[in-house]
Amino acid sequence: MNIDPSSTPSAQCPTCIKAKSSVAPFPAEADREYTEIGEMTFTDVWGPARVTGINGEWYYISFTD
Repeated sequence: MNIDPSSTPSAQCPTCIKAKSSVAPFPAEADREYTEIGEMTFTDVWGPARVTGINGEWYYISFTD
């Protein structure tokens, strides 16, 4: 890479914007009613844990239907 050390980085570079993007919060109420199993599934990953699980796990994943 050939980087000019005297140049100042742009605060609005496309990569920085994508890296700092976040998801909008969930609305207070759903815009429709989900009635079938598996029709709407939420997932979350937690970790790494400070202590491993009994089989050496460091992460936890949850699924909520």
